[in-house]
Amino acid sequence: MESFPRLEALLRANAAGYQRIMDGDPDGIARGEAELLLERADDGNVGGLEKLATDGTAGVSKFVNVVAELRFALLFGSLGARSDLLPDGAFGPGMYSPDLLVQLRDGMQILVEVIRGSSGSPRLAEALSAQLLERDLPFTVEHFLGNELSIPASTHAEHAASDRLCAEVANEIAIGLSVAWRSGITDGLLRVFRNAVGLRHELSQERSALYGVAMVGGGETWIGSFGFELSVTGQGSAGGGVTSAHITGNAKCGERFLRNVREKAEKRNRIPRQHLADAFHRCDAERRVRSSTGHGSVSADGIAQLDGTRRDCTNTGSAESRRDRPCGMVRVSVATKMEGRPIEKFEGLDG
Repeated sequence: MESFPRLEALLRANAAGYQRIMDGDPDGIARGEAELLLERADDGNVGGLEKLATDGTAGVSKFVNVVAELRFALLFGSLGARSDLLPDGAFGPGMYSPDLLVQLRDGMQILVEVIRGSSGSPRLAEALSAQLLERDLPFTVEHFLGNELSIPASTHAEHAASDRLCAEVANEIAIGLSVAWRSGITDGLLRVFRNAVGLRHELSQERSALYGVAMVGGGETWIGSFGFELSVTGQGSAGGGVTSAHITGNAKCGERFLRNVREKAEKRNRIPRQHLADAFHRCDAERRVRSSTGHGSVSADGIAQLDGTRRDCTNTGSAESRRDRPCGMVRVSVATKMEGRPIEKFEGLDG
């Protein structure tokens, strides 16, 4: 079992909470990211790390949210600022508590609300990996997906429908792989189709044809093709591959994000009086700041909106206030890389 020493030490006193995170993160992806960020936090520029062990243990979704806050705290740290993760309810009952309290070198304080966006992509890999583990099928599965599994969801109803489809497709693939395993087929191809009755699959040993054109019968829809082979670890897993279509410029996703940002901004009216003079941080693409470690790099384009004024943050950590330039709606773009591979791209408004 993979070890995450810094994270485990932080959560040592909350064994039940750590178990909840493990249950929701069986592959250790979220915990691995947290471990790398905690290593970067060793320089002491980030406080309040215990939030990972308290608020962050409510479930894996909340844990991932707090990890995102830590990522932005480290980003401010790369500018020479001191950042503290604020626990939920830090400002007291009925008050609005943002995620970060940042203090710049010149003494100015900034309150930061971190919004974590989602691509809305169907979560098929997670559903299929769970099926492989449950049925003890030792295959690695690579996918080539059709339109239905390539379109991102933006509303709760669309996410629910997407999750149902992913569960059904994962089950159909697992049925086909069970047949392959019993038949001694350890390297092959499954194609999944939908018709009026439901889902069906075709099994062949032509794994090289994964990205080939699937022949579709009348009244049927091609859902996806899935190449499989024995896992070198003996444990089943899914993920990797391509989609047949990539949807860009989805207006509904953008509108939902803007609505969420607007709701967050309105909470500023419930900040305690002693913090009303603190800036409410947003970012705009203008000047590039880079921070790197042996494990990867974080890059961001950042300019801060400070109560209607604009403040440039340079890569030396200094800040120069330019009070004569009003600042409108702004944006932040952050790309994270791990061991040279992009693992996340977030672009939008940081409210």
